[in-house]
Amino acid sequence: MVVTKLMDLESHRSKTMVVESIESKLEEIKIINDKAIVTIAYQTKGMMLGNPIDGTFRYLRVWNLIPNGYNILPGSCTKIGS
Repeated sequence: MVVTKLMDLESHRSKTMVVESIESKLEEIKIINDKAIVTIAYQTKGMMLGNPIDGTFRYLRVWNLIPNGYNILPGSCTKIGS
């Protein structure tokens, strides 16, 4: 399922994203100039937009340093285990 950034944010606001349990493991952070590329794995259980979530997922996020903090540029999430 493709979930846009707006869909993701709205799912948290509207409470259609329900996390029953979550455990993370940082895999890697690479800093390139004003960008940080972060790879992290989550063991997650819950619901997202009416669909069950249960398994291990790898998240990739590219963060951009801006004057008052960071913002996310692209990101992805892929199920890697059950």
